[in-house]
Amino acid sequence: MEKRGIIVIIICITLLASLVVFYIKGSAIKYWLTERIARVNRGGLSGELFVLRREIDANEREITKLRAKTSKLEKGFYTGLFIEWPNDTFIFQRGQNDGVVSYKIVHPRSNELSVQLSDQNGQIIQKSDHDEGTFQGIPAGWYTLSVKSESGKDAVRIGVGDVYLVAGQSNATSGAQAHPLFFSASGMVAITNMDRHSSLGPFDLRIPTETSPSPTSVSWIYCGDMIANKYHIPIAFINVSRGATNTNKWNPKAYFLFKGVSEVLQQTRVKAVLWHQGESDVLEELSEETSYANLKELILASRQYQKDLDWFVALNSHVRKNIESTWPVRKAQMRLITEGLAFK
Repeated sequence: MEKRGIIVIIICITLLASLVVFYIKGSAIKYWLTERIARVNRGGLSGELFVLRREIDANEREITKLRAKTSKLEKGFYTGLFIEWPNDTFIFQRGQNDGVVSYKIVHPRSNELSVQLSDQNGQIIQKSDHDEGTFQGIPAGWYTLSVKSESGKDAVRIGVGDVYLVAGQSNATSGAQAHPLFFSASGMVAITNMDRHSSLGPFDLRIPTETSPSPTSVSWIYCGDMIANKYHIPIAFINVSRGATNTNKWNPKAYFLFKGVSEVLQQTRVKAVLWHQGESDVLEELSEETSYANLKELILASRQYQKDLDWFVALNSHVRKNIESTWPVRKAQMRLITEGLAFK
């Protein structure tokens, strides 16, 4: 038993050392790329600037993943036991009747496991002795997913409800700007990107509270509270929006921004995609056909991961230009709706 414990500790130390190396390397790359962007900005090379920003974003995503992995390893450092998936406060999409909760446990292989899903009253709903699997037929609501073995124990709070994927440009991020920071009055709405400078990933959902409000996703929190109060279920908004982006950059062939969409849809089901974008297409004078083709490709590509995925497209193209300049983008959005590819 003592020998096995030493082996677990050695493995954890090795993993932590590897993550530290990756983190330092990622930080160095980020610093180097930032310096290059500063030089490129001075030279006005917008094309190279975009490529460099894309490289920085890719490295930041890797750093985010490493930080999350490091946090989980630290939690299970002395025991070698922790819940790798789902993250705390994560919400799973319910089906027509009930939801499916998936999980994955990291643990010393020699130990027997007891994995349990309990309701808010502590009553065990389902249990398992496997380190990876699903609990099916779970009604909407909040639950505790827990695991214990001879090595130790771990637990996370999760929900089953409605999950929305938000995409688009800056208005879709819905920043507080001059308004007060916002929180979920119902306590049932979880969001990503609570902090503009956060390292949290798309699966790190948090419930904004009065003592810890959010500067982003303000309109989504407000909307989520209305849904939660009507249906009495947890609501989540996974936000992958990017400011000042046109539909060329969201086209799956560009991959840069579509990767955020595909990563979410590969990992979990969502109720719908909420799309709010258009200003950049107007400012950069994209034609109706270009805007339409980009969005159509984006919608169809997303449905390769989740068949019949609903899209809600906002009729949005307002900028401080003459009204005629907004028509091509608005017509492109209306075409998607009239052809049945999206709702408004």
